[in-house]
Amino acid sequence: MKKIGLAFFAFFCFGTIIISCKPDINLFAEYKDITIVYSILDSDNDTNFVKINKVFMDPDMQILPNDSINYPGKLDARIVEYKANIHSSHYTQTRELILDTITIHNKVPGSFEYPDQLVYYTTEKIHGNDEYSDYKYELQIHKNDTVITAETYIVGGSRFIILNGVVNFDHAATASPRCVEFYECPNGAMYELVFQFDFSEITTSNDTIRRNVSWSLGTFTKNDLELTMNQNKYRIPYNSSDFFYKISKAIDTTDNTIVERVFFKDPITITVASCGIELYNFITINGPSTSISQTIPDYTNINGGYGVFSSRTMVSKAVKLGGQTIPELEKRENWRFRQAE
Repeated sequence: MKKIGLAFFAFFCFGTIIISCKPDINLFAEYKDITIVYSILDSDNDTNFVKINKVFMDPDMQILPNDSINYPGKLDARIVEYKANIHSSHYTQTRELILDTITIHNKVPGSFEYPDQLVYYTTEKIHGNDEYSDYKYELQIHKNDTVITAETYIVGGSRFIILNGVVNFDHAATASPRCVEFYECPNGAMYELVFQFDFSEITTSNDTIRRNVSWSLGTFTKNDLELTMNQNKYRIPYNSSDFFYKISKAIDTTDNTIVERVFFKDPITITVASCGIELYNFITINGPSTSISQTIPDYTNINGGYGVFSSRTMVSKAVKLGGQTIPELEKRENWRFRQAE
């Protein structure tokens, strides 16, 4: 299974559910069972997960503690797939993906309970958009006599492409800013761009230590990128000095056990990731903390519950170093870099 998490996006992380005690709980009040749902579909993952929990709320809209946040047994939960021709706004149901449950026993401390965690999942393929078709997915959770639903359009697909073959970090003056160019991600509401420089350190004992240096250029909304659009391409400018600064902070130039540092012909990996409007709204409106502590989320797209059901994707491309970047890198003697032949 591919992990749901991705270093590319802090904004893709789920929040911790914190159930706070209320000192004046009325044990005879009519408490309401509230369903909390979190799921971010990714067409690149071979397994997609849905987190379904329960909390209780009293008439004063206060979240109350409960012995278990899991529903007993297994709920009837499914994801319904709809497909449309790219030139049509009409979607036709094509599949129902029945969700099974699994208990993860090695959950690290952090979001949600640990080390044991019950999640719903499917190993059925989530389809990405292509030049002919677009997809959307509806979550359905049958609970007693009610059906909890949510809907998201799938983000990404074959039309989401990085166009650069080379990036240039040398210090020569340029007439225009250096940019990463890519085609728009279908249904993407927010983007983040990350650079990663891969190299190896060769030691005096002839050991090879694989290293990398990565840095984010930030997050951008679709409206932000429209300001830098050029010939139907999105363009995100990058600062050339960041490359040398990040390396200087990552390597130890005083370590005499390092004989040399070697990189190959395509040492820079560009990653552009994007998420759906639902996740963008959820993060933006709820702020950096999505904890539930005597409050409910300000934003939800779960009909009959709270939380978020959305989509995300990313594309990566290994590219060359251009201009005078390689000579500038190699001439710093105490850095000991060279490009492999």
